[in-house]
Amino acid sequence: MSKQRNPKGATQKLYVALKKASEIPVIETAEIHSKGIYWSRDGKREIYIKLSLPIKEKLQVLLHETGHYVHTAHYFNDESRPECEVIANGAAAFICAKYGLNIFDFFDLGKFSDDADAITRLETTIQAVAEHILKGLKNAETGTYE
Repeated sequence: MSKQRNPKGATQKLYVALKKASEIPVIETAEIHSKGIYWSRDGKREIYIKLSLPIKEKLQVLLHETGHYVHTAHYFNDESRPECEVIANGAAAFICAKYGLNIFDFFDLGKFSDDADAITRLETTIQAVAEHILKGLKNAETGTYE
């Protein structure tokens, strides 16, 4: 795959739209040690993004953490932790491809799972999560919500 240039404006625009479309609060903070986290406890769900990250990384993290939220809130079917990572990354890569952004390379499955068939087996869930997020983005852009 050839390297594409991603205009900073396009990355920023998608990041802002994704924050606006989020079903849960997205909080930029310096108070976390990792790049980002999806937090769910006692019925409260939030996404935290490290404030100091460059916009490209903020978008990568927000796509990934939004994937975790959408998956666990709407499509979870007792998948393992490694499978959840595959789903979140797969949905993020799918969305980037839809927007023509080359900021989320297709991930190394080996980092998450020894199961070479995981992507094929989880493809339906990956696509459902990505389509859910894309629908939210479309609704946020048009101002209509279902």
